[in-house]
Amino acid sequence: MKKIFLLSIILCLFLMSGCAPRIRDNSLIAVEISPAIKAVPVIADLQVSETKVRGEAAGATDNIAGLRQEAITNALGHNPPSADRPDVLIGTTFFYEFRGNAVSVMATGYPAFFTNFRSATENDVPFLSIHTPNRSEATEFQTAQSGGSEVYLSLKWQPTAPYSGAGGNFEIGRFRGNRYFGVDFGGGKDNFGGGLSWGGRIQPVDWFQATFGGSAGNWALFTRQWDRWDRYYYNRLDFAFGGPFVKTMFGNGKVWGEFNSRWLFGTSFAYQPMLGVSFTF
Repeated sequence: MKKIFLLSIILCLFLMSGCAPRIRDNSLIAVEISPAIKAVPVIADLQVSETKVRGEAAGATDNIAGLRQEAITNALGHNPPSADRPDVLIGTTFFYEFRGNAVSVMATGYPAFFTNFRSATENDVPFLSIHTPNRSEATEFQTAQSGGSEVYLSLKWQPTAPYSGAGGNFEIGRFRGNRYFGVDFGGGKDNFGGGLSWGGRIQPVDWFQATFGGSAGNWALFTRQWDRWDRYYYNRLDFAFGGPFVKTMFGNGKVWGEFNSRWLFGTSFAYQPMLGVSFTF
């Protein structure tokens, strides 16, 4: 009887030990594989075209890096992207042309395809140490600086000259970076005059620019007068003026269509709109 009781106790203890609770941990532990494993380098052949290509992009000067990439993309013909077009541009050369706050970027080079991808062998080891030029080592040329100088010539028609009728206007000036200084002369049937203009320029894109600032000068008006003997003569009236101006120009970087507004304050107030063509070089 005692043996049966003892066996019952041992059996219960064994069952209790087998039902002990288990604790699970969700944390991951990186186990280092020994020995270390390294991937075999993959190499490929480069099929380079003998025909040089070019691509262009234009935009604001604060996005030159993006414009460089866009110019390369256009040179490779990935517009829209295509799996049939070249993979890289070899021997890339960049040309920059700055105009105010805008820049034009042109990339030239030789398009190339990667072909024959394969794992490197012992025979390829000497070639793996050859230096490969990266994109930052591309040749770069700057054809015009934002601080450079441009000559400005303009021929405009003015529907109303200051204090008088219609006439023409000729202006010559110079852009030095974003600063402008110019001289203009104009006249009509019974008036002539001229002045100085100075101000600043903004050019968010290469096909548009706006110049604004101040102007000052003198305008002469001739009026017909009659004496007591019924003889007429011309009386000259001079008007000194000063005021703000805004000129907007649309074009291709060399030839522009221009609309100029000038507000003249002097002996009296006058608004002088002008429309014409301009040239920068």
